[in-house]
Amino acid sequence: MACRLLAIRRVNLRSFSTQSPSSKNGDVQCLSFYKYVPIPKEQLTDMRSSLLKEWKKLDVLGRVYIHDEGINAQLSVPLTKKETFKSQLQSHPVFGDSHIVYDETNRRDEQGQPFSSLRISLRPLVADKVFNDDASEGPYTTDNGKNVEPSDWDSAVYQPRGDRPILLDVRNKYESAVGRFEGAHRLDINRSSEAFDEVERILKSEGAHKDTPIMMYCTGGIRCEKVAGWLMRERGYENVSKLKGGIKNYINHISETEATSRFIGKNFEFDGRLSNEAVRVTGDVLTECRSCGKPGDIYDNCHNKLCDHLFTECKNCRESKRVHTCSEDCATFMSWPSRKRAEASRKFLSKERGLKNRGREETSFSLDMIREVMSETEVGGILQPGIQEYVQRHTTGYRPGSLLDDMESFVQSNYPPKMSRMTCGPELGNVLNLLVRASKAKNVLELGTFVGASAAHILDGLSDDGTLLTCEIRPDLAQIAKSFLDRHPRSSQVNVFQGTCDTLLNRLICDGAKFDIIFVDADKSSYRKYYDKIMDGGLLREDGVMLFDNVLWKGEVVEERETGKVSNIKNFNRHLMEDERTVKTMRVDKRLNYNSTWRHKYPFLGANMCRWLSYLGLERCLLEDVLVSPGHALTKQVHDHYLPKLVAHYEDDNVEKTKQAECDLRNKLFNIDGLGLAWYNHIRQEFGEADGARPCTYKTTQPPLNDINFKSICGHTATGTLFAHIRAATSTAINTANNHPFVFGRHIFMHNGTIAHWPIVKRRISMLISQRMYECVYGSTDSEYLGALYMTNLVGDDQQNGASKTYSLNQMKQAIEKSIEQIIFIQKELIHGEVGANSLNLAMTDGDKLLCIRFRNHPEEQPPSLYYSTTAGISLNRKFPGHPDKPGAVNVSSDGGSVIPSPNEHKHHVIVASEPTTYKMDDWTLVPKNHAVMAEKSDEDQSWNFRLEEVALRSRMTMRSDEKPTLYRGGDATSKHLGNARYVDRRRIMQPMTYKNNHPESEYYIGRQLGSNQDKTAIKFVEKKHCKNLKVIENEIRILSHVQHPHVAQMLDVFETNDNFFIVMELVEGGDLETELFNDGAFSEEKTFTIFCQLLQALEYLHSLNITHRDLKLDNILFSKSTNDVKLTDFGLSKHQLQSDENFMRTRCGTPNYVAPEIIEAIPYTPSIDIWSLGVVFHLMLNCCFPFQGNSMEETHEHVMEGRIHYSEDVQMSDDAVDLTEKMLRRDPNERITIQDIKMHPWMMRMMQKKTQNLTTLHVLHSTLPEVDMRVAVSA
Repeated sequence: MACRLLAIRRVNLRSFSTQSPSSKNGDVQCLSFYKYVPIPKEQLTDMRSSLLKEWKKLDVLGRVYIHDEGINAQLSVPLTKKETFKSQLQSHPVFGDSHIVYDETNRRDEQGQPFSSLRISLRPLVADKVFNDDASEGPYTTDNGKNVEPSDWDSAVYQPRGDRPILLDVRNKYESAVGRFEGAHRLDINRSSEAFDEVERILKSEGAHKDTPIMMYCTGGIRCEKVAGWLMRERGYENVSKLKGGIKNYINHISETEATSRFIGKNFEFDGRLSNEAVRVTGDVLTECRSCGKPGDIYDNCHNKLCDHLFTECKNCRESKRVHTCSEDCATFMSWPSRKRAEASRKFLSKERGLKNRGREETSFSLDMIREVMSETEVGGILQPGIQEYVQRHTTGYRPGSLLDDMESFVQSNYPPKMSRMTCGPELGNVLNLLVRASKAKNVLELGTFVGASAAHILDGLSDDGTLLTCEIRPDLAQIAKSFLDRHPRSSQVNVFQGTCDTLLNRLICDGAKFDIIFVDADKSSYRKYYDKIMDGGLLREDGVMLFDNVLWKGEVVEERETGKVSNIKNFNRHLMEDERTVKTMRVDKRLNYNSTWRHKYPFLGANMCRWLSYLGLERCLLEDVLVSPGHALTKQVHDHYLPKLVAHYEDDNVEKTKQAECDLRNKLFNIDGLGLAWYNHIRQEFGEADGARPCTYKTTQPPLNDINFKSICGHTATGTLFAHIRAATSTAINTANNHPFVFGRHIFMHNGTIAHWPIVKRRISMLISQRMYECVYGSTDSEYLGALYMTNLVGDDQQNGASKTYSLNQMKQAIEKSIEQIIFIQKELIHGEVGANSLNLAMTDGDKLLCIRFRNHPEEQPPSLYYSTTAGISLNRKFPGHPDKPGAVNVSSDGGSVIPSPNEHKHHVIVASEPTTYKMDDWTLVPKNHAVMAEKSDEDQSWNFRLEEVALRSRMTMRSDEKPTLYRGGDATSKHLGNARYVDRRRIMQPMTYKNNHPESEYYIGRQLGSNQDKTAIKFVEKKHCKNLKVIENEIRILSHVQHPHVAQMLDVFETNDNFFIVMELVEGGDLETELFNDGAFSEEKTFTIFCQLLQALEYLHSLNITHRDLKLDNILFSKSTNDVKLTDFGLSKHQLQSDENFMRTRCGTPNYVAPEIIEAIPYTPSIDIWSLGVVFHLMLNCCFPFQGNSMEETHEHVMEGRIHYSEDVQMSDDAVDLTEKMLRRDPNERITIQDIKMHPWMMRMMQKKTQNLTTLHVLHSTLPEVDMRVAVSA
């Protein structure tokens, strides 16, 4: 597939046409459109024939897919017939209102026609996995998110930093690599079917919740329809938007308006969709040339025709006459003599009968065959001839003529060669057999049966009382496997389940099943999902074994280029390495490559461990002397991979000290993707801009030994306080913002290790950080967020200026201890099941004080290594004898021995480092686990204080399950911080469509005085031991912190004790409206009007903030009898929508007699449900009875659906009051009266005239949502 570039100016885009060989006038217009609409299946064939007949008359070319879901079309139409085609399409009874995207980027005449014929196919538009099998609606449902016009896209996406939505580029990796919107998350995929798992992974890593705003875009819009529909219907996300018409429509908008594009780079349409062109939108080049490494984004196909893989080049390399290949493998292949290359090609073609889909993304097939051809053609292949047969003869699991032979013969006779390789070989089978025998496994689970070969091996090793459950998705294969396994001597001990692995795992989790061994050889793209489900669901018993087959994927995991399956497997392998719940090992041979995982209490220590060093001393030291010159300096650790034989960093002699395998693993895995330095100088102080030393930083992603800037800084900078960090390769982004150390005002922070379950706890932790400290976070690492949390706790109430101040060592230690407590609490609250341990080696300083901590909250596991020395710096300062560069300058004593200067001569200092930086081990001491190194200096009086202290959490290394952090208030009344702790009013806990239970402890009581104004308050409290559902109270706290209205009960404060939660509210004396109605009977229309106006005003205010109450009823309206004033309260079920224009809500909630018909029918609804509830309240006030009544709830709901309103015979309502009631209680929400129309209703006008009140009493207090700093703190 050729790819030609076409430059388009940023502010002067113009459309042009292509030459069609079949067009009379030559020029054609390329376009695309799609529409999801239900089409009866019996009409599809006739519709296809009709479209072919009509469009062929217009010389339309292209490809079209129609199904009972709708249509997706990419076409080229002669320009002379463009309007005719458009008119014809608009008049079509099914597709008439389709949105057409005109391609403004087609090739010119000499570039040829993108389509050679018109092909209309009948096939599904949406991948099978988009929607569940039991989905009653197709993709044409309204649950596909909001369409954002190109003119509104930039303003919707690029909001202030804290309010930005999650932006997804749902195209494949080739398209997003060369062009994308700024700040978008790319999907590392090749096929649209892979988008769903990748999107789910990104949202999980971003800590997205169901109401998090999500925006997405693609080339033409159809993939967004699929992904958005899946997110909303299958994953329950409520705030999803997509770019209408995709990038193509956006480019058209930019062309017409001459605006600046936020889409940078090129719009490349992979696989020739509409055209093979890549349209340059801006001059940004986002990728590198594969050949020379310079910027280059010109796609070319590999000249090895057995590969044809896409890769990027620069203009110079593209125009060179050399052979262009995408990898070293292909370059080697193309360098072979032509005869040898032809022979390999013939072998390849004879095996696979030619290439299919050349140039498309399915290249793993070709690449695998190339490797096989190369190994067979070159001398000295992977295995000598006959070695495989030799292995089989010497393996007890292989028995000629056995059941396994019959299985293999059956597969070879009935399936193509590609599937015959799926049979479990004797090598893997023998391993399974031995594992089952050695572990004496009783219960074994297998995901992926095929014809039953692996199951037969497992049965061979199973004991008499053992059982095997195996799962196969295909009914035909499940039946074949069962027929084979029925012949096995232990056939009664195996059960073949036919269905999906997800279905089986969900059932097993519900049943509480436990397995000793689990073998997974199913869908490779779902390995990570299966693993998480097994671990989170507790299916694998402690010390159980899991095995995953094909985790090397024929060796392609080590290649830079990736296909879909390789990408999924690499992501899975990375995920395993990051999960500390298991210990992993991997084995590979010719036919066997599997990953086995043991649940174990001693995971490997230090894998991918970063290196860091901190120096504090009264003697200023040259950076070069600390970071470069020492024999085992940080910079040398990067390249030498040297680990001193300091055992495994255990201080207990009783613990095994060798652990050489763990040390070797750490050395092997260590590499670099970031370097950072931070030190102090007094330049800002000398210019009068600071009251003390301030930190300077240098960060880079280059290796230190070839970074001339790093060498220059080290050779010309001296300091008394230094932090240095070399970042090991991790899964987070490689950029300077993610490099340690991190600076907050005059404070520096550094971390080595991990916060367990970071993607899950990230959002909650970020909510604890003050706004001022959050503004200092520039990267995405858990370390920087931890630093911001530490600073939030350190500065306390003075968030604005506190970072420029100094604090005592005890205050610093208490702040980091509080931060650790908060993290552990959140993990225990959010993680269901076993919580992983945190590895927290931390360093922090303000220039004069140093605090370093080695911590891990696990009773047995050790943190990464951390050493300190108060003497090593003597020989590292070139001003003193003993420096490596001055070996002859060592003083000589009278007896001929060398004399090293004492600490008094060198001055006091301490070096804390992840590994010792010198070979003299006597100088270094391992920091004990869960201890802190604390040092303080004074340059003025040369004082020095150094000590070790234990890290003292409230609960030592862990918190009890019933403990929670204590909330606190910081700042004055205008900047008070509302915590996002868990509050529960048990009166609010209910199942959908059920009545709530009242409990006396959740009512309001007159409390103590707050402040000096003598006002009384109402305090709602709940006992923690009765907490069942925490989300309701959290939601109420969040919404109450956003609203301020005279007719909404105000929240004054929130706090807690060890036993209770408290919400401090303003006191409304008089009780609720239900009590008033019960005591006095039906209200007069005048009294009803007074109350109704206030409720209407409160609702209009809430709806202006996109807040829907969803539980408006009499007992949620507080009433003051003396003034007839009311205040709306109880927001536990309320919903705050960030973008409400086309958003719907779906949660079934509320009180039965008050809920709208939409909730009863379980269909999406809008804020108009509050109007329905207001109508019920209005009717109650005038009639003292509910508008819909029945002998049962079912009968009442029937009356609701029929619109049968019951009026009290004892009350005489005016005609316009009845009319207003009926309009508020309209079943169809589109016909239901709005707030604006209520204000102009005749009953309202009459009552206002009667009351001699002006309509302006219904004014709305419009305001923006206040910025509320929500955080939780732990009491010291």
